[in-house]
Amino acid sequence: MGSETSVISLGDRKHEKRGFYEKVTSVKGWLFMRIRALYRWRRIEFRRQPLPEKVAALIYLDAAGPFAYYDRRHGDMVLDMLDVKKKINEMQSGEIQDLKRFTQDMLTSVSQLEKDLQKTTQQMAAMPSPPPPPPLSMAVAFGEKKYTEIHVPILAFFACPHNFGAAFKDNPTAKTAAVADAFAAGIPSAHVVRLEDADHYVFNSNEADVIPEVNAFLQKLP
Repeated sequence: MGSETSVISLGDRKHEKRGFYEKVTSVKGWLFMRIRALYRWRRIEFRRQPLPEKVAALIYLDAAGPFAYYDRRHGDMVLDMLDVKKKINEMQSGEIQDLKRFTQDMLTSVSQLEKDLQKTTQQMAAMPSPPPPPPLSMAVAFGEKKYTEIHVPILAFFACPHNFGAAFKDNPTAKTAAVADAFAAGIPSAHVVRLEDADHYVFNSNEADVIPEVNAFLQKLP
């Protein structure tokens, strides 16, 4: 990333607490991943090369969802849908050399997508029909890719469970912690910090917890 200190901050700055970054140590060659993560916000720039290979370290502020790390055990509907779409495109363009292997791979992908759809159907059964998603949001989502391995040092904060207010008080901790648990299990080298009853903007709701962890993490980087 060059000889200069690189602190890249992306996301919704209107929620940023004044002076937050002044309290965080600057270290050469690291990328501060905020809120929705660079994977979603600036995807086109990194589509040709996986982002984790471009940085020295990653810090996720409640931004390490399936778009940041794909959990093979539980899958993700959008990512698995894209996997099936990719295989169909390969077949259509005549790229398939081994039809037997392709068929088996396609069966595996379709089976995983079916599980995702069944799970989503169950989750939405008691909910009113949602409005159509905005085209821009879908364009961003369909630019995602599966990151199954990340080899740089990682500090990941999770609001776990989220403080979403009275409407979600009955949401069990086990459910809201699933993503954090999957991230920790899939990337054992990552330092995962769970912040109880934090809101999505953890640097606001839990600044006293976040800043010491960030500074300690940065000081350990080579």
